[in-house]
Parts: sequence; structure tokens; C-alpha cells
Amino acid sequence: MTDEMRLKLKLADLEMRIESLENQIQAMVKTNCKPYYSVKEYAEIMSVNPITIYNRIHEGQIDAVRIGKSYRIPHKNLI
Repeated sequence: MTDEMRLKLKLADLEMRIESLENQIQAMVKTNCKPYYSVKEYAEIMSVNPITIYNRIHEGQIDAVRIGKSYRIPHKNLI
């Protein structure tokens, strides 16, 4: 396989990934979804106390990103 063919394959792969991400973004916009939720927002969606969410984050049951002193929970956790 030549270098040119490898580059074409990589380009095609990247184009497919970009298209997939664009589709995900469009779906989120249509459903008014956010990429990340605060603990309070997530707790309201799940109909539980925010303390429960904090406990599950600390136990590793919920993936979360720490930003400063607060957490943000990715949308993928709702699916």
C-alpha cells in the first residue's frame, strides 16, 4: 500500500468521524441537551437528592469531571 493510499484512508476515516460528531451535535441541539450537567441538574433529571449523586460519583458509579470545586456529569451518563 502506498503512502498516498494510506493518507486517503486516514482522510476518509477522519471525515466519517467528523460526520458522526456533527450528527451527535445536531441531535443534542434538537433535543435541547447539554454536553455536561451540574450535580443539581443531574439530580433533578434522575429525581434524586444531589447528595446521592455526589455519593455515586465518589463510589465510581457515575463518571464526572471535576472543574474547580464542582463536578460536571457528561450527557452519556443519561443514556
